[in-house]
Amino acid sequence: MSRTSIATIWLLALVTVRLVLHAVYVPVFEGPDEPFHLARSVAFVDEPMSVAIGGAWVGEKIAGAVGKYPCGPDLSRAFGCPRFSGSSGAEFNILQPPPSKPVAEPPSNYESHQPPLYYLGGAIFLAAARAAMGGSALANDAAFQLLIIRLFSVLLILVALFGPLSAMARTRSPVWLWGVSLLLLVPGASESLVRSANDAGIFVWSAFLMSAIDRSSSTRRIAFILVLGPLIKLTALPAVAFALAWLLLFRPFQHAVLASLASLSFLPVQWLRGFMWGGTVEANSPVQSLGEPFAETLLGVIRSTYTLLKTGFWLGEWSFFPAPVWLLVLLGFYIVAVALTVKLKPLTREQVPHIAGLVAASAAVLFFFISHRMYWDQWGGVGGWYLWGWAPWLSVAFSSLFFVSPERTRGLLWGALVLVIVANVAWFRAAHTLYS
Repeated sequence: MSRTSIATIWLLALVTVRLVLHAVYVPVFEGPDEPFHLARSVAFVDEPMSVAIGGAWVGEKIAGAVGKYPCGPDLSRAFGCPRFSGSSGAEFNILQPPPSKPVAEPPSNYESHQPPLYYLGGAIFLAAARAAMGGSALANDAAFQLLIIRLFSVLLILVALFGPLSAMARTRSPVWLWGVSLLLLVPGASESLVRSANDAGIFVWSAFLMSAIDRSSSTRRIAFILVLGPLIKLTALPAVAFALAWLLLFRPFQHAVLASLASLSFLPVQWLRGFMWGGTVEANSPVQSLGEPFAETLLGVIRSTYTLLKTGFWLGEWSFFPAPVWLLVLLGFYIVAVALTVKLKPLTREQVPHIAGLVAASAAVLFFFISHRMYWDQWGGVGGWYLWGWAPWLSVAFSSLFFVSPERTRGLLWGALVLVIVANVAWFRAAHTLYS
């Protein structure tokens, strides 16, 4: 076996261990918005007739469970759960016997705007786990259900990594797969993808989309994939724009038209569910105008961009414990090193779809920044987990738009490995201080 193959196996194994460890280490409901995402899948299992809505309420058992586990500031204000402290012992508590959990008044579920496909998949996974446990009371425990859905998210990431992404590496290069694997070792990757939330669904979907285009699959297959993405989460739409631009350039015009119509299937589904848009409270609520000078808006957008990128690297879970300043400085130096090392490739037709997708993504992010500001009256509140669903596409886009010499690629990979090791040590140290 070659050294390249051995290095690939070690990296893939390391990613697998990191993802599974995150699923069992993080305290119950500490992943951002987990009670609300979990309620969607549980509703499909417990109330099959609720498919049209699928979790409009959090549910009495989940709401009661949230109140019994140690939690961060946001959950404590909403559910009255005890705050993390030096004696909370919250690490790995998802594996501990459940405490007594009274039911609580079920709050409305702001994640009910989300399209249903990820939650249906999670419900199937959850129902299978319940069936395997027979009549055990643990099968109906909220923490156990949360663990199952976290592991469902891990499974989706591994399917993408060992399936379409590994297949693409055979036609590209193992080095590209090493880069993707190192990305998944960033603390923010686990925080964003290994939770009860639909971003893992977008990650695996975008991996299959990129693989289909990489192999120049039939338009019918690509169109089918485009149907699924927005039914998982509307963050799929920029990647859809990339795929439609690719079809316009490399397939007959009518193929792109039919695929674009297929990608809009989420609209009647969301309309029938009672929500025209999915994913955010902001897009479904009336808001006021900005009412501020342009310079203030510009500074707000810059602040929001910084927050998005920083929390994509290190979120600090739902407690938002901050990354050390020295680590952010180290990350900044690495980004500068990458910027000084890469070279822009000459423009080709193959790059145009990526540029179109990146323009669409930038417009969508800007819209989200502004709508969030108008609804919540603040800038900088958009978390970096939205970026991770695009990781397979962005990785391909980077390799298509930029060139790095083999000699310098090796240095960047070693630098990335050192950075992720240091970042993970710092992350677990900070998490242990808060949760232990």
